[in-house]
Amino acid sequence: MNESESLSSKSGHSLQFQFSTYLLLLFYSRPADACYSRSTPRSKSVTLLNVIFRVAGLMLLAAEQDAQRIVNAARAAKMARLKQAKEEAEKDIAEFRAQMEAQYQRKVSESSGDSGANVKRLEVETEGKIHHLKTEARRISQDVVQMLLRQVTTVKN
Repeated sequence: MNESESLSSKSGHSLQFQFSTYLLLLFYSRPADACYSRSTPRSKSVTLLNVIFRVAGLMLLAAEQDAQRIVNAARAAKMARLKQAKEEAEKDIAEFRAQMEAQYQRKVSESSGDSGANVKRLEVETEGKIHHLKTEARRISQDVVQMLLRQVTTVKN
């Protein structure tokens, strides 16, 4: 049984109790001779109408109170769900933030932690490239000198 059903079943019992209590109070609060007095049929019907209207008013009041209790319970449940959702979202955000921070720290350590090794690697690569360029320069230097001498000594008309 959910919360709204339990409230409605409680309200039905309280409504019946209020109705019967009101009738008992109404009839027992009158003087004994008033209950058995001879009165005209019109006054009996007016009294009965008054009782019916009073009881209907009480029933309406009880129904309004029960409806207000149900609405308040629904609001409280909604607020509890919202609070729980907010807490879960904050937890997920914190986990995601920690994961991103760990990933960032890992990348920083990979790139800066090996800075000595990176410098050494770059030095070796640079020395290799310099050696390659010097070898190529020695290999083609005679050809370049010959080409330059030819260009300088050749006269064009």
